[in-house]
Amino acid sequence: MSTAAIEKESSAREIRDFSASLITNHEALILDFKNVWKLGSLDVKPSLGALMTERTLRSRLFILDTNVHDSDLFRLALHRFPEDETRRWYLLVPGVPEHSCESLLPPTMRIFNRENTSAKQIVDAVRTELEREGEHHILSIRYVPELSGVAVQLGTGKIYLLPLSDLPEADRTAVVAANIGEDDSYFTVTQASGNWFEVPWDDVLYHCEPAYEYYKDRQTPGASDDERIGSRLREARKMRELTVAELARRAGMKRPNLSRLEHGRHRPSLDTLERLAEALDIPVARLVARRPVDKVDSVAEPRRHD
Repeated sequence: MSTAAIEKESSAREIRDFSASLITNHEALILDFKNVWKLGSLDVKPSLGALMTERTLRSRLFILDTNVHDSDLFRLALHRFPEDETRRWYLLVPGVPEHSCESLLPPTMRIFNRENTSAKQIVDAVRTELEREGEHHILSIRYVPELSGVAVQLGTGKIYLLPLSDLPEADRTAVVAANIGEDDSYFTVTQASGNWFEVPWDDVLYHCEPAYEYYKDRQTPGASDDERIGSRLREARKMRELTVAELARRAGMKRPNLSRLEHGRHRPSLDTLERLAEALDIPVARLVARRPVDKVDSVAEPRRHD
């Protein structure tokens, strides 16, 4: 598969399996949504009561026009189906206060001003959220020997070619296997030498997506701090002769999350740093101190207990 073919396949893919329900009896609003909705199926319900008569729900998103006569049943609708907490709700309200309390809402719920927001703007918001969500999932991978790289398709539908030469963990031996990880957030590569390593989804974006916040050629404020912490964390782990999986297990973390910390792609919380330091049996200060560490050995030197 050539790079051109990869790009062509990427641009040809669209989100087709996303379904939504629009709860409104306003004909003009229904028409507006039907004219711009290109994300999958759109089911229209005249009221919340009509929605709650369904035995099961296919929709992943519910767009509720709060002008419907039974909008006061909203809380009941939230609990009608056990899986509702995983679905998105967009509320179209007559007016949004200047100082909205939207930040206090759960992440699956958003509020829009019914008078000032068009159907297209809402569709664009849905698409943006789906793209962000899709970035976290790896749909497929394929090693391409001719290009010495891995073709990775993310949940957004985009396909990237990640050269092995960009990955410091890789050696020069042949790739014998490449598999998606258990939670679809990373993939593993195994080489003929027995070397193997994990690549989280954001490593793909780091190397291949110029629009990504942490793209390797972009100057990001504070990135040097993240990289310093990651470098010291990686050195301490290697001095302990621990794999990423072993340290992640000791610290109660997912392996891809630890991998991205070591590569400076994420800033860890204090709680995470404390758990990692405890798992490595070193002070937290060894990981976060701004002054240079005199010796690599001192980073990984275990604390002595009387």
